[in-house]
Amino acid sequence: MQTRPLLSRITVFGAAAVLSLLAGCAEQEGESAGTPPPPQPQSEATQTHAATGTIQTIDHRTGTVTIAHEAVPSLGWPAMTMKFDATNGLTGFREGDHVEFQFIEKAAGGYAITPISARRH
Repeated sequence: MQTRPLLSRITVFGAAAVLSLLAGCAEQEGESAGTPPPPQPQSEATQTHAATGTIQTIDHRTGTVTIAHEAVPSLGWPAMTMKFDATNGLTGFREGDHVEFQFIEKAAGGYAITPISARRH
Protein backbone atom coordinates (compact mmCIF):
# COMPACT_ATOMS: atom_id res chain seq x y z
CA MET A 1 0.00 0.00 0.00
CA GLN A 2 3.00 2.28 0.25
CA THR A 3 3.39 2.39 -3.53
CA ARG A 4 0.05 4.13 -4.14
CA PRO A 5 0.81 7.35 -2.15
CA LEU A 6 4.30 7.44 -3.69
CA LEU A 7 2.81 7.09 -7.16
CA SER A 8 0.33 9.90 -6.41
CA ARG A 9 3.17 12.19 -5.30
CA ILE A 10 5.20 11.45 -8.44
CA THR A 11 2.15 12.14 -10.62
CA VAL A 12 1.46 15.47 -8.86
CA PHE A 13 5.10 16.61 -9.10
CA GLY A 14 5.33 15.50 -12.71
CA ALA A 15 2.16 17.37 -13.64
CA ALA A 16 3.43 20.49 -11.86
CA ALA A 17 6.74 20.31 -13.74
CA VAL A 18 5.00 19.95 -17.11
CA LEU A 19 2.68 22.89 -16.37
CA SER A 20 5.63 25.01 -15.32
CA LEU A 21 7.47 24.24 -18.56
CA LEU A 22 4.39 24.99 -20.64
CA ALA A 23 3.85 28.31 -18.88
CA GLY A 24 7.46 29.30 -19.58
CA CYS A 25 7.07 28.45 -23.27
CA ALA A 26 3.86 30.47 -23.49
CA GLU A 27 5.60 33.53 -21.98
CA GLN A 28 8.46 33.29 -24.47
CA GLU A 29 6.07 32.97 -27.41
CA GLY A 30 4.09 35.98 -26.18
CA GLU A 31 7.25 38.05 -25.96
CA SER A 32 8.53 37.18 -29.41
CA ALA A 33 5.37 36.71 -31.47
CA GLY A 34 2.68 38.53 -29.52
CA THR A 35 2.44 42.23 -28.93
CA PRO A 36 5.05 44.23 -30.85
CA PRO A 37 7.42 46.38 -28.82
CA PRO A 38 6.29 49.96 -28.24
CA PRO A 39 7.38 52.35 -31.00
CA GLN A 40 10.58 54.23 -30.37
CA PRO A 41 10.13 57.99 -30.17
CA GLN A 42 11.40 59.85 -33.19
CA SER A 43 14.76 61.40 -32.49
CA GLU A 44 14.57 65.12 -31.89
CA ALA A 45 17.86 65.40 -33.75
CA THR A 46 15.98 64.73 -36.98
CA GLN A 47 13.08 67.05 -36.19
CA THR A 48 13.06 70.72 -37.04
CA HIS A 49 11.32 72.98 -34.54
CA ALA A 50 10.05 76.51 -35.20
CA ALA A 51 10.13 79.43 -32.79
CA THR A 52 9.99 83.20 -32.58
CA GLY A 53 11.88 85.43 -30.21
CA THR A 54 14.16 88.36 -29.58
CA ILE A 55 17.94 88.27 -29.97
CA GLN A 56 19.63 89.00 -26.63
CA THR A 57 23.30 88.57 -27.60
CA ILE A 58 25.32 87.57 -30.66
CA ASP A 59 28.82 86.14 -30.30
CA HIS A 60 30.40 86.09 -33.76
CA ARG A 61 33.61 84.62 -32.31
CA THR A 62 31.89 81.42 -31.09
CA GLY A 63 29.07 81.45 -33.65
CA THR A 64 26.33 81.51 -31.03
CA VAL A 65 23.25 83.61 -30.46
CA THR A 66 21.17 83.92 -27.30
CA ILE A 67 17.46 84.28 -27.97
CA ALA A 68 14.55 84.92 -25.60
CA HIS A 69 12.05 82.72 -27.43
CA GLU A 70 8.35 82.10 -27.05
CA ALA A 71 6.97 78.65 -26.19
CA VAL A 72 7.94 75.79 -28.53
CA PRO A 73 4.87 73.51 -28.72
CA SER A 74 6.64 70.74 -30.68
CA LEU A 75 8.93 70.18 -27.69
CA GLY A 76 6.50 71.18 -24.95
CA TRP A 77 8.88 73.96 -23.90
CA PRO A 78 7.71 77.13 -22.18
CA ALA A 79 9.08 80.51 -23.21
CA MET A 80 12.72 80.88 -22.11
CA THR A 81 16.08 82.37 -23.00
CA MET A 82 18.74 80.05 -24.38
CA LYS A 83 21.88 79.89 -26.49
CA PHE A 84 21.87 78.40 -30.00
CA ASP A 85 24.68 77.59 -32.38
CA ALA A 86 24.29 79.75 -35.48
CA THR A 87 27.45 79.54 -37.53
CA ASN A 88 25.67 80.81 -40.64
CA GLY A 89 23.14 83.55 -41.05
CA LEU A 90 23.93 86.01 -38.24
CA THR A 91 25.11 88.74 -40.58
CA GLY A 92 22.73 91.68 -40.53
CA PHE A 93 21.15 90.83 -37.17
CA ARG A 94 21.58 92.87 -34.00
CA GLU A 95 20.67 92.50 -30.36
CA GLY A 96 17.02 93.38 -29.88
CA ASP A 97 15.92 92.12 -33.31
CA HIS A 98 12.69 90.13 -33.36
CA VAL A 99 13.25 86.90 -35.30
CA GLU A 100 11.60 83.75 -36.60
CA PHE A 101 13.84 80.71 -36.70
CA GLN A 102 13.99 76.97 -36.99
CA PHE A 103 16.37 74.74 -35.05
CA ILE A 104 17.44 71.15 -34.56
CA GLU A 105 19.01 69.25 -31.68
CA LYS A 106 22.62 68.42 -32.43
CA ALA A 107 23.87 64.86 -31.90
CA ALA A 108 26.49 66.08 -29.43
CA GLY A 109 23.91 68.07 -27.48
CA GLY A 110 22.84 71.66 -27.75
CA TYR A 111 20.72 73.21 -30.47
CA ALA A 112 21.57 74.75 -33.82
CA ILE A 113 19.58 77.30 -35.77
CA THR A 114 18.95 76.28 -39.33
CA PRO A 115 17.26 79.29 -41.00
CA ILE A 116 16.70 82.59 -39.20
CA SER A 117 14.87 85.64 -40.49
CA ALA A 118 13.47 88.95 -39.30
CA ARG A 119 10.08 88.46 -37.67
CA ARG A 120 7.15 89.66 -39.73
CA HIS A 121 4.71 91.67 -37.62
